Amino acid sequence: MLLDENPEYQKHVEEYRQAELLINQKAANTYATFDESERTCVQFGMFPAKKMLALDAELCQMAKDGLFPMFDKRDLARLAAVGIMDAANAGKDKMVV
Repeated sequence: MLLDENPEYQKHVEEYRQAELLINQKAANTYATFDESERTCVQFGMFPAKKMLALDAELCQMAKDGLFPMFDKRDLARLAAVGIMDAANAGKDKMVV
């Protein structure tokens, strides 16, 4: 049996994708709260500390509640940062990198 045909593997992949999607949505919602100067900072790869710490705390609490068993704190921070960058690139304030 191929790995892709294994139902347990498929379940794990789907849970992983759903968790990433939820984190990405939380990050996009956080990015929507950024003012113009914060959005400009994101264009250069810098993130507003207070709002990122609040997002990190929210994601860590969700992980403690069992929503993201496959991710540790570093994964959550990385996925949140990538979600913020994706939200920036989806709008008019594209990243400069």
